[in-house]
Amino acid sequence: MIICTFDDRTTDIIGLKLLICSLNRYMPDVPVRLFCPVADGAFADWLADYPRVSLCADPQMKGMGWNVKPLLLQRLLDEGHDSVVWMDSDIIVTGDYRSLLPPGDELVVTQEAALTPYGVRQRTLGWQLPLARTLLGVNTCLIRAQPAHRRVIQAWQEKLQHADYQAAQQLPFERRPPHMMTDQDVLLALLGSRDFSNIEVCILRAGAAIIQQSGIPGYPPAQRIAHLIRGMPPLVHSQSFKPWRFPTVPSLLTQPRAFFVCLYLETSPYTHYARQYRGQIQDFPSCLKTRTAWGRVSRLLSLGQPCLGGITQAAAATSWKHCVDLLGLLGRIRRKMIYHLGGLAKRATSP
Repeated sequence: MIICTFDDRTTDIIGLKLLICSLNRYMPDVPVRLFCPVADGAFADWLADYPRVSLCADPQMKGMGWNVKPLLLQRLLDEGHDSVVWMDSDIIVTGDYRSLLPPGDELVVTQEAALTPYGVRQRTLGWQLPLARTLLGVNTCLIRAQPAHRRVIQAWQEKLQHADYQAAQQLPFERRPPHMMTDQDVLLALLGSRDFSNIEVCILRAGAAIIQQSGIPGYPPAQRIAHLIRGMPPLVHSQSFKPWRFPTVPSLLTQPRAFFVCLYLETSPYTHYARQYRGQIQDFPSCLKTRTAWGRVSRLLSLGQPCLGGITQAAAATSWKHCVDLLGLLGRIRRKMIYHLGGLAKRATSP
């Protein structure tokens, strides 16, 4: 088994460092291939303390972003590795997760909690592929691939190079077609298609195996209470928002939304675990420290439990989300009633 990761943004090298530190603590025997086309001499010197990590700073990879995943998986499989695990650079490990990986040849991904099985249908048919099955929503922040998966990885790479997909990536995120939003939507479309329905897929569940920390509602109170009882999962993904996007605390008066996101990140499990590596990272960024009075109060009240920090914000955001979802459901029911009542009235008045 080998782990690979990638980032081509100088601002996000701190995420790579935290991932390497946590892997070295909990899985020190596993080799890591780190691809970073923007790595400088200081970063290379820092990596010298981690002999299991090999750096590839190929400048030709700059700008590839998340679309690099199938390319790197193929490269490492071609080198002869029997199991390659891709990990996003904004994941932090809180334990050895190898026990979560099945012993067979299943393709392992994580759950995108925001997607329903309808999302698979929408994405598979969006690529005009015959639908053969539905799955949970797929998040590609972690992928375990083996030689048996070469064909789907190759197809994934080809779709990511498709002219329509490349054009969609130039659009604002909210304007992209659902089947071309990101790399994971393309992989989900392929896995739902007839050509690849024979591939067994193991989806690591959000909440049970990984915290998908996607915005304030992304880590809801129910999961937090479960983790308080059973313990934390071994993977924490700082999805959507990154602490290093907030080098200073936004103003509550002029940027209220950004302020509350920053506050949430300050009390999140990701930053809780990140602070454990202050001694291993020179110039540890202030964005990973506790900078606000509410953050200090939250840390005090959480009694050192990472699942309790920010739980009040999560409860408020989750309640608001449920209200919005309920209003949307009521709106759909109202439109359907108007449509059916209109049809009944038309039939009643027709000769």
